[in-house]
Amino acid sequence: MCVSLPCRVLSVREQMALVETAWIQRWSNALMYPEIEPGDTVLVHAGLVVSVLTVDEARDVEAAFAELEGLRN
Repeated sequence: MCVSLPCRVLSVREQMALVETAWIQRWSNALMYPEIEPGDTVLVHAGLVVSVLTVDEARDVEAAFAELEGLRN
């Protein structure tokens, strides 16, 4: 099973998006989603933006990850 991480888009430069998750910033390939903008929430897997989330989807994914984190403690 693969897990894509939800990331906040900080900036976009050509086909690359600077994204942040868990206080880590990295550049991800956004070629498939040229419409993304800073502030969007995206799913990133293996350095590729694989989906752009709606506000509701982002909230649901963040809640699920928070619940998983709570199980670990």
